[in-house]
Amino acid sequence: MSRHLAFWRYNNGTYLDNQMVYEESCCEENPVDGLAALPISDILRRVDEVFNDYDKLDGRNYESSKGSFSISATKQSVLFDCGWSMAESELNKIIDIMLEFGCPLYDPQIETRFDSDDTDKLNQRWQEAYKANPRVYENTNGEILVGFALTEDTDSLFPLVPEQQWAIEGQTIGSWIITTVSLTNPQGGIIGQMEYHEAMKRLQPHIIASADNWALIRGMTHSELDSLFDGLPRN
Repeated sequence: MSRHLAFWRYNNGTYLDNQMVYEESCCEENPVDGLAALPISDILRRVDEVFNDYDKLDGRNYESSKGSFSISATKQSVLFDCGWSMAESELNKIIDIMLEFGCPLYDPQIETRFDSDDTDKLNQRWQEAYKANPRVYENTNGEILVGFALTEDTDSLFPLVPEQQWAIEGQTIGSWIITTVSLTNPQGGIIGQMEYHEAMKRLQPHIIASADNWALIRGMTHSELDSLFDGLPRN
């Protein structure tokens, strides 16, 4: 599983369908009228400078303990294929490099380009998203459990590290869990439950943005929530 970060720059007075540009230029590597030519050699040199602590496996593949990524480029666009475990801070380095060359991020996972118009839309989604609230349970062994519900088709704000947000005075929290909830099953109800930090790792490709220990998770389909449990029991 990987996350794609796509970049290009429009000529003055031009704005095209971003998904079409992504498919034609980044994926099919076809020329697209209306896109500016990019200084690819300068961009690659800047990537080498910023990621000089990574092992460069060949001309355009990079790897370290922080993550891995590869680069493909045309004369008009650059596509970064990043490992799903790559930290958000490392992804932001790539975004900052490309902004130096006038190329805002296009995220094909959510079909959003982060120019001024799309940034306004993102801010609105952040404001309107459901903010996860913990529920506290005690199991038969007396262990304290704290759970959060992630509901189908709902943009949601979840803490990246819940221990930094909540504690119960005088008690030890034994487990943090995320419960995924269906809206489309005939009976609705629970799809499955997973340990919190494992769930957040698997949710990385679906995180639109993060700030101040909160992650904005886009609304996910039933099948996407179900696929989170590949290889895991549904506790």
